[in-house]
Amino acid sequence: MTVLLVEDDNAHAELVQRCLARELPGLTILRATTLHNARELLRSRPFDVVLLDYSLPDGNGLELFWDLRGRFRDIPVVFLTAANSAELCRTAWRGGAVDYIVKKRNYVDALPLVVRKALSAGHSAVSGGNSISEKRTDERDEEPVPNLVERPGERSRIQTVLEQNHWHRGRAAQEPGVSRITLWRRMLEYGLLRRYGQSGK
Repeated sequence: MTVLLVEDDNAHAELVQRCLARELPGLTILRATTLHNARELLRSRPFDVVLLDYSLPDGNGLELFWDLRGRFRDIPVVFLTAANSAELCRTAWRGGAVDYIVKKRNYVDALPLVVRKALSAGHSAVSGGNSISEKRTDERDEEPVPNLVERPGERSRIQTVLEQNHWHRGRAAQEPGVSRITLWRRMLEYGLLRRYGQSGK
């Protein structure tokens, strides 16, 4: 399995590479420091997952993300960025990103599980299912997310955590230990996005 890490910051790149090498031995990690370099690598060999930073020297990660959705739509993408933006997170999710991780303290602790999830998603897409982006692109906030199983009491727990954090999804996601994208999906499923919009946060 091969991962493309698109990251221009040496310190973050080394941190991610060390973590994945330790937790997922046998994984090959290639690094690109620019969008141009990433595109060259994508043309030269297949990748199973792309870990994508947002701020890059020659543009932003969304540019490459849309390229991937158009040309390599079966490759799972995980945003790995310092941009703690609800709008960017939502855009990534609607475009089919597997996850959106904000570079905060100990953020690499979640990486091995997220990469395993991304590898699994990529395998499912290649083996015949629709791509992630095809499943999500046309969804609207008012529509329930299909095929998500309700967990007893989860809606009330999520709403309570959101209320305690004044509907700030970044802080709320840290308490139950889920990603921002997962929290957004559950909010959509349980009809909490309208309330989120009314809160003005």
